[in-house]
Amino acid sequence: MKTMKIWRIMLMTLAAFSLASCSSDDDEETVSGSDTQRALFEMKNNYSGELRYGLKDEAGRQTLKGYTARSAEGLTISLPLEPIAEQVKDAAIAQRIRTQGYAEVFANYQFEAVEKGGDARFVLQPQMVAGERMATPLTRTQPVTYSGLTLLFTGTYTGNFVKENEALVFNICVGQVLIDNEPLEGFQPVLYTFQGNAQYNTEEREETQVEKEHRQPAQQL
Repeated sequence: MKTMKIWRIMLMTLAAFSLASCSSDDDEETVSGSDTQRALFEMKNNYSGELRYGLKDEAGRQTLKGYTARSAEGLTISLPLEPIAEQVKDAAIAQRIRTQGYAEVFANYQFEAVEKGGDARFVLQPQMVAGERMATPLTRTQPVTYSGLTLLFTGTYTGNFVKENEALVFNICVGQVLIDNEPLEGFQPVLYTFQGNAQYNTEEREETQVEKEHRQPAQQL
């Protein structure tokens, strides 16, 4: 019951803040470099839980159980591409996207608040991992050429970490996609919501290649 209460509080907080773009610089709280490093250390883990996804402006969304997100210097997660493929009118290109199945996304944390007890509130700055771009041309007798899919993200979305039960919850929104470097006409934003709990201590684990490429010196926010 206590865990459920914490989840409800976290999701209510997300609902209040994450469906809008970030505040202006004048309204942002200042989090020190040491607090940022402490938060990254506290959150460093693999998280298993559920991922809900679907069109941002519609109530009905699909749910995937046993989904994993990884937190270290930033956040790494794979996003299902089915709700994007459904919006592609060209059947061959849509099938190509369905075949890929997912896109790996890396997001930097920008902390808005870090509590002494370990709780943290943050916004995410996601980007599609370059290696996941489908770059093989797809040509048919029709003058249609497919040279890749790129996800573009809407603003910055909030997340929360609760130290007491090592719970992580956040939203990521795909606001537009590029196919063959051209925006997909009539695309409806797709919202992904993850909530999960830490699985084991990853303090001494080896860094992934994604984390190495995105590691940056600590900066005072």
